[in-house]
Amino acid sequence: MADEPDDAEYVNVETASDILGIVTRMVHRYGEQGRLRRRRLGRRMLFHRGDVDALAVEIDAVNKVRAPATPRSELIPIGETLEHIQRLQSELSAAMRRVGQLEGTLEAQQHLLADADTVRQRLAAAEADAVTAHARLAAVEAELERMRRRAWWKRLLD
Repeated sequence: MADEPDDAEYVNVETASDILGIVTRMVHRYGEQGRLRRRRLGRRMLFHRGDVDALAVEIDAVNKVRAPATPRSELIPIGETLEHIQRLQSELSAAMRRVGQLEGTLEAQQHLLADADTVRQRLAAAEADAVTAHARLAAVEAELERMRRRAWWKRLLD
C-alpha cells in the first residue's frame, strides 16, 4: 500500500479550509491551480499538509478574522422551521387582509373628500351670489329711497 497517502502528510478539504480561513471551493481551486498538492482517496480529496501550511503563511490566514462556526446545537429542527414559516405566512395573510380593508376605507374617504370639495365649491359660489344679490338689493333700496325723496309730481313726469 505504498500508493496510499500518509494520514499525517495529507488533510481533508474541511481541515484545509479551516487552516486557510477560506471556503472549501477555494481550497479545491488552489488544488486545481497546482498551488496545493492533492490526492484522491476513494471519493475524498486530500491536500498536502505542508502545502496548506505554506499557503496559509502566504495568504496570511493566521491574521484573518474568521466568523465563528455555528454549533450544531443552535440549528433549528426542520419541523419547527416549517411551523414557524406557516405561522409567519398566516400572519402575513392576516396583515394583507387588513391592508385590503384599510385600502377600501381610504378609497371611500377619498370619494367623501371629493364630494366635500364639490360642496365647498358650491358654497363659495352661493356666497358670491349672495354678496351680489345684497349689492343689487342695496342699489334698488337706494334708488327707491331717492325716488321717495323726490316730489310726487316729478315722479309722475319721469
